[in-house]
Amino acid sequence: MLGLAGCNQLLGISNPVAGDATAPDGPRPDGPMDPDAALDAPPACTTSHAFGGEITSAVGGTGVAMVVSDFSPNAERDVAVAITTDTVIMEGDNAGTFTATQSLTEPATFLVAEDYDLIGARKDLVLLTATTAVVRQQIETGAQGQFTAAAQPLTGPFAGASGLGTSEYGGNLVSDVVITDDSGVTPFISIAAAGTFNRGTSVGAAGDKLVFAGQIDKENDSDVLVVDAAGNVKLVRSNGADGFDAPTTVATGATGLGVGVGKFDDDTFLDIVVATATGGEIYLQNSASPGVFTKQTGTFGGILSTVPLLIGDVNADGLDDVVTPTAVVMQCPTTRVFTQVEELDATQAVLADVNGNAKLDLLRLTGTNLVVRLQ
Repeated sequence: MLGLAGCNQLLGISNPVAGDATAPDGPRPDGPMDPDAALDAPPACTTSHAFGGEITSAVGGTGVAMVVSDFSPNAERDVAVAITTDTVIMEGDNAGTFTATQSLTEPATFLVAEDYDLIGARKDLVLLTATTAVVRQQIETGAQGQFTAAAQPLTGPFAGASGLGTSEYGGNLVSDVVITDDSGVTPFISIAAAGTFNRGTSVGAAGDKLVFAGQIDKENDSDVLVVDAAGNVKLVRSNGADGFDAPTTVATGATGLGVGVGKFDDDTFLDIVVATATGGEIYLQNSASPGVFTKQTGTFGGILSTVPLLIGDVNADGLDDVVTPTAVVMQCPTTRVFTQVEELDATQAVLADVNGNAKLDLLRLTGTNLVVRLQ
């Protein structure tokens, strides 16, 4: 169903029915006697999202953060969930249900998972709080979904940690870690694929908060996007020597951490979408000058968020869509704009394929439950 609230914000249309001439249309369609019913929103430009019904699994506490990965030797995807004072490993059944298999007895505000020791196929974890960061390796010979190795602290100190990411920054084909805190943006480079890390040199400033870690400019090592308190979006590029260049501003006007990365034109480079106070703005990367972004004309009213935007194809049309905490905003196949807005609860959510059908599913934390909607 077309979510009219977002589209009305986009077009600036108000409902002229007697008695509410000054009120914008709400989420419900107008009645048959409404003279402007056909003008309230543009027609659907693509198919609706394909998320099914809710599948609920108890996590044993109030969910704070989560990461989807492979923690057991089976093909199913698993989830690690931080629950205020603990972190719980939950094994998936390939059908959207998850069962707790271990409590790590360690809290986390942010989680990432990757194979940091390159032993077998099971993934390891990094757990970050405001003042601590530890690595939990998974021993391949242990019971599936079990972390028995002692926690290995990353070199601190940490103060006001605000973001955690993982990608390759050291040029050794092993995943590394990046953390933002009061010292700025700091890389942690893997040492000989042993699950240990060297702390690199910090760049940027306190208040730079991580919103994306990964390859942006297609030039060797991965990059980072951060947002500062003024809403400036900054690109932090790898310098090819286990560190980062100074941040450069590539976009402005972000509300909170409302930034996402995806493909919004016809080249192979990633672009940026920024949620501003009035809607989403698109910045296309210049394929002839990687790392340079150009703001496009237009604002898309349905893209409103103060948390990082989720990007992915949620309706199987082959194009990246935008998911906010309250809506999914689909990219139109022909015009490459975002005018189809549908209401959706995606608070504290991630997109990941958890049933093996090569389609992104929606996982969100609500209270003490993990709720999954499969595509």
